Amino acid sequence: MINVMKKYQVFVSSTYEDLREERNIVVQSLLEGDCIPTGMELFSASNKSSWELIETIIKESDIYVLIIGGRYGSLCDDDRSFTEREYDLAQEANMTTLAFLPKNIHYDAIESNEMHARLDKFIEKIKYKKQASFYDDIMELRANVLAAVGKASKSMPSHAGWIRQISSNSLDFSINLPSKFAIFISGATGVGKSTIARRLMAKVPRLMVLEESDLTREDIRATLQECVNRVTQFLRKTESKPGEPKHSRSDVEQLLDFDIANNSTKNLSIANIEKQCQWLTPAMKNKCERLNRLRIPAVFEGVGISFKVMSSNDYFSSLINSKNALFINLHLSNDDVHKRRLRERCEDRGEPFSMIEGKFKHIKSVRTSLYRQTETMSTKCKNVINIDALGSIDTTVRLIIEAIERL
Repeated sequence: MINVMKKYQVFVSSTYEDLREERNIVVQSLLEGDCIPTGMELFSASNKSSWELIETIIKESDIYVLIIGGRYGSLCDDDRSFTEREYDLAQEANMTTLAFLPKNIHYDAIESNEMHARLDKFIEKIKYKKQASFYDDIMELRANVLAAVGKASKSMPSHAGWIRQISSNSLDFSINLPSKFAIFISGATGVGKSTIARRLMAKVPRLMVLEESDLTREDIRATLQECVNRVTQFLRKTESKPGEPKHSRSDVEQLLDFDIANNSTKNLSIANIEKQCQWLTPAMKNKCERLNRLRIPAVFEGVGISFKVMSSNDYFSSLINSKNALFINLHLSNDDVHKRRLRERCEDRGEPFSMIEGKFKHIKSVRTSLYRQTETMSTKCKNVINIDALGSIDTTVRLIIEAIERL
């Protein structure tokens, strides 16, 4: 007998800038409660208009969670705030709605008195439907959300939720890619690139996944030979100058233009990642061309992938803005979730988490840099996007498949 477990998709709605901490703690709580959280920050780089995408995700969700603070929020084209419009859509769809209001409203000074009045009116609408519970602080909010979602989950209709089974083939979404299609996935260490790439492989016929190690094998012999040649020439020159001091290991590393110190945090810097990508780009190009000839779609993933570097290559610059490739940077907007995934990764590999925990600030710096680079490129290139991998693996895969379909 196959054991099944339902996971419910929860849409988290609120104003954003003033409630970042509240959103983060709620999302983390939902993950701990085995739910699938989703919200506007998970798909902000889509090519679809903001509202069309929000509407799609809300209608696909099982539970709608609303957090109210001291702002009414930015207005959409019908003069409602996005938050109120999301709430109204959830009501029209007869969704299970859980609203959380502060016991004492502290209006944000950034908004006008008119906006404060609109917020009051919105709150009265929520209270009228008797959907609200109240919180004093962030910890009470967390406890209230967990209790309310847990209670709501027990009375959900039979058709709601995702069924988790042993076989990944039970998932109800898939896609057939064009035979000459490539997906490039970048992201900092521990965001879930390999896991997501393999889940994609389970959903896309004939899809091949290539990691950095595969690309390294593609070009390793030629690279090593070039290293040997350069070191040999260097040593021959020094031999002809007797009496001069011998050169150190760092001199050789500088000659090779590569930092080979395994214990160096420099390897977690964006500069070294870009240097690594320059080294990997020819191998990626060769592999892409070979798979195109074989008509096999592929996913290339690794921390050494930088779209900024790839865009300076003629081959990859031609793929950008084409319908033959998708460039995705996976990021995580929550540090605690990122650390938890790093810890799980270390446990799977039998490595002490302490080895990588001390380097988290460098990992976070890379994560931020890759996000910003991708965000800049996405304003000009329709197939370069950021996706927040904060939700479940299946939710992230679904967002990737939807991005492919939009091309």
